[in-house]
Amino acid sequence: TEKPDTDKVVSETNQEEENVKDNTNDNTEVAPGTGEGTSAPDLQDLSDSEEYVIKEVISIPSEKKKYELTIDSVSYMKDENGKDNILLVDYTYHNLSDELLMVGDVRFQLTDAAQKKVYTPYYFSKQIVAEPVEKGYNKSAQVAFEDVDENSDLYLVYTDISLENEKPILIKIDKVE
Repeated sequence: TEKPDTDKVVSETNQEEENVKDNTNDNTEVAPGTGEGTSAPDLQDLSDSEEYVIKEVISIPSEKKKYELTIDSVSYMKDENGKDNILLVDYTYHNLSDELLMVGDVRFQLTDAAQKKVYTPYYFSKQIVAEPVEKGYNKSAQVAFEDVDENSDLYLVYTDISLENEKPILIKIDKVE
């Protein structure tokens, strides 16, 4: 078997990382209010976004790439240090394109139904992270958010940051295990 061309995935990963960095001139410093453990960026306009539910297959067709995304399950968990109120989202992506694909956690945001609050991403040591896949293959991964109120109506917002002018996708958190 041939080794996958990881340059394409590295390029996409770098683009994702660049989109979440602050715009300072010195990359060694992080501006206040950015970085791990801080608030997520504001949401885009979601008024014309398509809405899906957990376990529904979402087709992402574009001229650049085609793939499917499924939110497999959502559950509340405690991390290895006992921190609770963490919402864990398990998802799977299936590559239908000729180029490598990686759907990383930076593409996801969690908001309440009124879209007034955006929850902070949370990272833990046993989290299953995204990896590049070739055409025809699937990969399952996880994204987590901290300090989530278990009584809130929630939406997961998915944005393919590599596609220009694409509306974010809303996934209603209708079943929490």
